[in-house]
Amino acid sequence: MTIEEMKDKFIDDTIDYIKDLVVRDKHDELADFIYLHCFSNFKDMSDEEIKQEYKWIYGEDEWKK
Repeated sequence: MTIEEMKDKFIDDTIDYIKDLVVRDKHDELADFIYLHCFSNFKDMSDEEIKQEYKWIYGEDEWKK
């Protein structure tokens, strides 16, 4: 199996896992998964870093409203 095939399988399996959490209404587990894998350093970020990240993702200062 090539590295690309391994990556594809990992991505496909992760997508299937997330879909399963959604379908089975496992919102707490889904939130934990996202928190761990998407925001692993979230607890260590300063308020300013969070604001910068928010602006980068959403393109606006929504937190100011």
